[in-house]
Amino acid sequence: MTDHSEFLLLAAAAVDGSLSPVEAARLETHLTTCPTCRSAAQHLREDAGRLRTLPPVAPPAWIRAEFATEIGRLERRHSRPAVRSTSQLRLGGAFILLALITALLVLVIALVGTQPPKPIAVATPFPSPTRSASPELPPAGAPIPVALQSKWVGEPRQISGLQAAEEGISLRMEMSATELWFSNVLGARQYDSSAAVDPSGTVQLVSLLDSAGCKSGALGQYTFAASTGGTRITGRAINDPCHARADALSAEFLRVGCKRAQDCLGDLEAGTYPSQYLLGTWGWLKYTVPDGWANSADNEVTGQVLTARVGSFSLTPSADFAREDVSGPPPGTVHEVDVVEWPMPLVQNKDCTNQVAPSGAASTIESLAAYLRGLPGIRATPPRSTTITATRACGST
Repeated sequence: MTDHSEFLLLAAAAVDGSLSPVEAARLETHLTTCPTCRSAAQHLREDAGRLRTLPPVAPPAWIRAEFATEIGRLERRHSRPAVRSTSQLRLGGAFILLALITALLVLVIALVGTQPPKPIAVATPFPSPTRSASPELPPAGAPIPVALQSKWVGEPRQISGLQAAEEGISLRMEMSATELWFSNVLGARQYDSSAAVDPSGTVQLVSLLDSAGCKSGALGQYTFAASTGGTRITGRAINDPCHARADALSAEFLRVGCKRAQDCLGDLEAGTYPSQYLLGTWGWLKYTVPDGWANSADNEVTGQVLTARVGSFSLTPSADFAREDVSGPPPGTVHEVDVVEWPMPLVQNKDCTNQVAPSGAASTIESLAAYLRGLPGIRATPPRSTTITATRACGST
């Protein structure tokens, strides 16, 4: 059995260039045949690249002042007459150097343990956008506002080098306090960029790696306008040499606020919204809601009885959505409007391990109605019209 841990250690050492030629050859041979270690090695290289692009931070003024004070104190303590022999100078200089190093170590330990935290100084002004191939320093500035720190989804578009999170479903963009990136269908990060806000409110993005046509170090400047409730944002590129990133971000995005492991939108502002997964097409269903509603489900349903991609969608009053958790609504009464792309009857099997479709069951309205009429204990009545908020609905059995 291959000891992968050994090769993972070699991959980590390779990032710093500390492998011998023999070790480098062994690692390269292993990576050609082991996708697990090859993926891990790639992640190590990417992480190292991000670390190398972290911005320089100036030390707080109180540390610089203490440092200067300690140097002056040591110089006064070890001062000697101006006329000395060469050997005395060497010895005295060495003594001062040794004492200085020792004192500084003690000083740093003492300061870390006793001084109150101070704000970290940042360098300004920001680097100017450039189209040169030379890397830029990551931007210095304030973190991305909390209102923007989320996962966002947008209408899928053809953008050179960018792969949608789900083919035909959506563009998926995420922002943290210090980074912005897009996720593709494999979960890989694209347009991975450091992010900060300058004093004028402009978002500064610097590419961390070569990705989807963007060169590492490419600096872009953006603004993001948010709706009143913060559930929608619209990006606008001011200047970015990475044209594909500018195209991807110059659009409207919807905040993902799902409590389940999905991309549903959660609580909604009044307005019109698209579904994502119904019929595998963004916007196949468009719905308009007032304040007080939530999109509690919008996902692809899978199961043993399904042979194709099937979307499921739910709208829930916000008061009921507030009671949901990662597993969905709590036991008891559920208020929601459901849209199921491929409805069908399901019956629990004898050992209660799965639900199966009855023989001959179909998903048309007529066949579902016929199936329900044939169940024992079901009394069928003639269809009657129903009106919901002035919108006429089809009759039901």
